[in-house]
Amino acid sequence: MIDWSTCPAVERDPDRVNGAWVFRGTRVPVAALLENLEDGASIAQFLEWFPGVTIDQVRAVLEHAAPAPPEACRLEDDPRFLDRIAKARASLRAGRGIRLEDIDPK
Repeated sequence: MIDWSTCPAVERDPDRVNGAWVFRGTRVPVAALLENLEDGASIAQFLEWFPGVTIDQVRAVLEHAAPAPPEACRLEDDPRFLDRIAKARASLRAGRGIRLEDIDPK
């Protein structure tokens, strides 16, 4: 399981959204991003559907999740999601950080 406590883009309050990790300043759970990516949504679609979340927050969450084994995200072994995490890891290793063009299908 990923330790989200060190990711600056998220926060958790036991009195909001049942204590789930959410994007800072919103009520949007981090799990919503991971689940939407797993289901094949693009990051652009996610940002359109959840306008309170910023691209910088999404990048920070993906960068934070990238070093963790994909199974730590507790998603099904969906090859599309695992491929995106692998691409995010490769981008980080190359010193580029997370770029949408590296991980998001066109």
